[in-house]
Amino acid sequence: MRRIFLYLLVILNALPVFAQRSQSIQPDIKIKTYITDKTGTLSASQISLLEQKLAGFDKESSTQVVVWMEPSVEGGSLEDRSYEIAEQNGIGQKGKNNGVLLYIAKNDRKLRIEVGYGLEGALPDATSDQIIRKEITPYFKQGKFYEGINAGVDAIIKAAKGE
Repeated sequence: MRRIFLYLLVILNALPVFAQRSQSIQPDIKIKTYITDKTGTLSASQISLLEQKLAGFDKESSTQVVVWMEPSVEGGSLEDRSYEIAEQNGIGQKGKNNGVLLYIAKNDRKLRIEVGYGLEGALPDATSDQIIRKEITPYFKQGKFYEGINAGVDAIIKAAKGE
């Protein structure tokens, strides 16, 4: 009897954790294209240009680079949100884990480059940080979001190619 009580206690204590986790998974994070702009910042032609560049790179190298821009992380962690989007969508080829997510929370003024394990040698954290600081952020500070994203994508592609 005591053993059953202990099992029930463990299960009841774990329920809030499972409930919190299932609430954090949002159904609106399904990636359908290389560029997702939930802020309406980019024009259709800008999205098209970026799409063409990223589709071409994917075809050429099998490495997928995806850009996701939304207004906010809604008080959550930047790292958790970017990882959740990348993980749930399986960016990159299965088995190679060669995907990159450029995540932008525009109104929070936060961004992150989430890199699959298969690309960590070509795109380590230090390189990702430099891309953010030197390529993307200067444009974002001027309100030039397309230019910042484009420069960041170019730098990610160069790094992924090993240049």
